[in-house]
Amino acid sequence: MSQDDVSPREEPTGEAGPPLKTSERWIAGLVGFVMIGAGTAAVFLREVEAGPTALITLGALLTVIAISGVSIKRARIGDSEILLHNRQAAALEIANTPAEDLDSALSVLAAYDPGAVTDPAIQMALAAAYDSAMKSKLREAFGNRYINGDRSSDGHIELSRGRVRVEIRHFSQTEGDRLRHRYQNLTQRLMIRNMGDRVLFITNVIIPEPLPARAESGALAQGQILKTVTLSSSQQPDEVRELITQKFSSVST
Repeated sequence: MSQDDVSPREEPTGEAGPPLKTSERWIAGLVGFVMIGAGTAAVFLREVEAGPTALITLGALLTVIAISGVSIKRARIGDSEILLHNRQAAALEIANTPAEDLDSALSVLAAYDPGAVTDPAIQMALAAAYDSAMKSKLREAFGNRYINGDRSSDGHIELSRGRVRVEIRHFSQTEGDRLRHRYQNLTQRLMIRNMGDRVLFITNVIIPEPLPARAESGALAQGQILKTVTLSSSQQPDEVRELITQKFSSVST
């Protein structure tokens, strides 16, 4: 399924502020810790709840600032929403980054703010950008033989041996064991049963063996050909076309 519907919410963000200095982070963390402690103690020593709650809330916000190293743009306590100014702006920048510059942009972001690679807003932006980049690559590689999909598919490619349904998936580089579970869930028989005779999963990271082999065997047992290929936004269209064509060149159903 396409990632188009998970891109970050576009809203005026203004300029992203610079990272906080180490001294500023220490001060914010210390004050936040004291406020949380004072608020927690007051809950048990006083009957009034508004004051202690405010102390705990403000202390928590200061602690987030100290840990992240960036200023908070907006905090909605009722909806538990906290947006980090720098990372929100970075997410929007990544979502609008051209395909050929996506890897470079991610490298710069990781060097500037290492914690950003696991930020949900950044991950959604990366997923949307990778989805868009891969669709552009497929159009360049296959021309009118690649057709965009809808909400139920990322498209399909007309190869000499038949139509191949395409599913594009972006995984975080830091997922570890969770990557294995996500891939297994995506390629389980019930998920791919109605995807057609040939299915191609395009991912941004190498799926460790034996997961791809197991997924292929499970699909073959129900009369399907399933292949997984790792592609990056920096690969040339000719290379993309060759990699995908080779995957299905010697198989048939």
